[in-house]
Amino acid sequence: MSDGAAGPTLMGMESSLIKLTGVAALTALAVLAVSTASAASTASAASTASAASTASAASTASAASTTTAASTGSAGHRGTVVSVSDTPVLSLTPEQVEEFLEPLGVYVPEARHGVDAYQVVYRAVDVLLARALQRGADRNFSLGALAPISGAYHLFDVEWPAAIGGDVDPKAATYYLAYLTVAWNRIYHLYSEESEVFQEPYAGHVATLFDGEHTIEESMAGLPAKPPELLRPEYAELLLQPTGRLAAAARINDDACLGWRPAVPVRMYAAHGDPEAVYANSERCQRELRGAGADVMLTDVGDVDHITSLVRSVPQVATWFATLR
Repeated sequence: MSDGAAGPTLMGMESSLIKLTGVAALTALAVLAVSTASAASTASAASTASAASTASAASTASAASTTTAASTGSAGHRGTVVSVSDTPVLSLTPEQVEEFLEPLGVYVPEARHGVDAYQVVYRAVDVLLARALQRGADRNFSLGALAPISGAYHLFDVEWPAAIGGDVDPKAATYYLAYLTVAWNRIYHLYSEESEVFQEPYAGHVATLFDGEHTIEESMAGLPAKPPELLRPEYAELLLQPTGRLAAAARINDDACLGWRPAVPVRMYAAHGDPEAVYANSERCQRELRGAGADVMLTDVGDVDHITSLVRSVPQVATWFATLR
């Protein structure tokens, strides 16, 4: 907990919180985790796009202890910790906690504690982080509730058919398909030469766009306007009907809503107008989790774009989390 020392200004706090909660993330996650290191602690997480995808988690820590995280070790158990910050990325006094939460619709009659937020980076993808927590991947956190927002939970059954079929914004679809192809090739060795999957004049240059030195805008500028201009027809077909190493990669990664039953309440949020993570992803995920016996509610936040779906969802998530004990 914060000792009440002077914290950042509200303007500075908002800037830090934008970085912390990942408002610009391509896929957003809100997870309520309960830390065993403190009797009154919460965690929120937002996933960002990286080769394996990462989640940035902010947690409160008691005055006598700093929350750390343990790696799950195995690639088959998601939630591997990449790094934990040594110092808080954000410190709020009790008054600043109240000042931040009230505009989100969370009534705080008395904020008794400040918050020290530490950045914990997991190698995980939204609900996969929740699944890892439920399986005991981290001794300091257990899963309390799950609120996924606008995720591409079913790549091969829902998202890629929509992207290749024109139901996803073409420029965004091209970026995502290029990004995943390059990232997975580094792990699963899908091809030896880019010309096996990408068309000219892009073949031979796509991986360079995802070298960690290019911004998203620069990467998108180096790609064509739509998937058919980038992908070789046979590779596009393989994405719809994966075989071999691509099928193996799909089995490992494309199971966020399969093979487990959340033991906590789940409230999903998505936008039927989302041109990037199509709404059918959330509908399918809800069916899969309900079929496993989970308590799952899906809220449609409207005919809005991907980022706006996050902006509309976060206050609802914060309000719900505030009611949980």
